[in-house]
Amino acid sequence: GAIQALSMKHGKFLLCLALWAILGGCRAATPVVVKVGLIAPFEGADRDTGYSALAGVRLALQEQNERAGSFRVELVALDDHHDRTGQLAAQRAAELVADPAVVAVIGGFGDASALGAAPVLTTAGVPFIVAAASDDTLAGAGIWRLPAGNEAIARQTLEWTRPWPVRRWSVAGQGALAEAMRAALADAGLVPVARADEADALFYAGDDPEEAVALLRNLRSEKRGVKFVGGPALDTPRFAQLGGDDAIGAYYVSLTGPADEDFVAAYRKENGAVPFAPASLAYRAATVLLALGKGSPPKPTRASLGRALRELRAGSPVVWERSAPALTLYQLNTTGYPGVVVAVEGKKDIEQTR
Repeated sequence: GAIQALSMKHGKFLLCLALWAILGGCRAATPVVVKVGLIAPFEGADRDTGYSALAGVRLALQEQNERAGSFRVELVALDDHHDRTGQLAAQRAAELVADPAVVAVIGGFGDASALGAAPVLTTAGVPFIVAAASDDTLAGAGIWRLPAGNEAIARQTLEWTRPWPVRRWSVAGQGALAEAMRAALADAGLVPVARADEADALFYAGDDPEEAVALLRNLRSEKRGVKFVGGPALDTPRFAQLGGDDAIGAYYVSLTGPADEDFVAAYRKENGAVPFAPASLAYRAATVLLALGKGSPPKPTRASLGRALRELRAGSPVVWERSAPALTLYQLNTTGYPGVVVAVEGKKDIEQTR
């Protein structure tokens, strides 16, 4: 289960994790090797996201390893540096496609990364499990997105915050989530105001915690009590750390609900820390993928996993939605990240948001 750094040149960071997996029947004398790719940021300001995702996938493979298997699974993890153009993710996807032993790829720890990798992988027929991106265009043949999309995030945010005494929203940030939020406001009969200092609540739809903290501090300095709600990009310890006391009371939307207690305990045992969203989402993606591999004797292929995933999404043999994480609203408090759960999609609010 050891992780070995194989190379680091030209900005490329390659990790290889070889583990026995339980993806077959009886143990073979000379097991065949198949590979699963992971595209995530392992360098730069968002490196914690990549290593958290890596730990989640690694734990899923270790759990499979507790049972007998007929072939070996290698996890090949490549760094996309959270490149907001998506170009580096596309390059990493091409590298994985070039290896015929790679039967599927887990990635999408940011919309730009997922959008960059998706066309490369789908063209080559490599199943792409999008673990943590929410762009609604990430759909169609060869793409399986686990989390909710931006339109659902926007609608659910307004549903959660409906009891608030908020009449004027401001939307900060560019991109699909910002557009989805403005559309949801229009559908609700609300017109977003252009200036944050004229709003009762601010929704941050960008993907830069530093930018979000700067906006939040401006609001706090005006002492107007403006509600601050961030999108999934703020579901990270980095936002709470950068914001410090100014972040206390801020809300953010998570793509996944509170992690299962058994998963938290196992993750803490292996990594000495509590998992945050990328770990939970990556673990869920890997668990779904590896479970399907059992039905592809003598070993899974790109084609067999693609067929199994299509059947899964259609409701057979397992309902796809059972694997879909629930949107959750958190509020940061004095204990830091992740804060307290305010509401979970599909459940009665845990506490009335103020």
